[in-house]
Amino acid sequence: MSSLPVISANTDAIMRHQAKFITSAADIVIFGTSETRQILLALKTTGASVGIGVGYIGELQIGIGDDSEDNFTGDLVNLPVLVNTVSVLIDDVVKGTDDGAGNITGATISAGTVDYSIGAVDVTFTAPPAQDEVITVTYTGFDVSSYRNIVGAAPLDLSGFLKNAPFSFYKENGGLIVSPEAGEETAIAYIEMRERE
Repeated sequence: MSSLPVISANTDAIMRHQAKFITSAADIVIFGTSETRQILLALKTTGASVGIGVGYIGELQIGIGDDSEDNFTGDLVNLPVLVNTVSVLIDDVVKGTDDGAGNITGATISAGTVDYSIGAVDVTFTAPPAQDEVITVTYTGFDVSSYRNIVGAAPLDLSGFLKNAPFSFYKENGGLIVSPEAGEETAIAYIEMRERE
């Protein structure tokens, strides 16, 4: 694996703004709110391609504890679901997460699955949740219509292009997702702007 790419803080596009910087060896996810627009100013990746699009933070209540039921199911929306973003919670405490292969695991989960393409979630706990405990699933859904895959030569540097045409993403409850090739590393610079009232 290559060393992480570095974006210069002195480039024109970045100097005009108070940019935020993220460097990662995994999928980079930046979430805004319904009042925030993310603008991508610079991007470098060690790979030859990168995907850019909009993701949604999702939350679904799949049940309420009754001291007897240990299995809960539900159907997530805003598909497909991004791998490694699914968490199962009881009363806002994380009890399990997905492993990127469709399995949900945790100390108090005996079996669990998520189908990333259709959104089906099935979780069985080692013991039934207590009376009135709320079981929820949080996850990141992906807006396929917004997705763009940009291909070039490795290492791919979009900073010069973005200087003249920055990517702007805004959808209610959505935010920017930058997804490098598997095993590749990426650095980005971005700003967040609030929408006018």
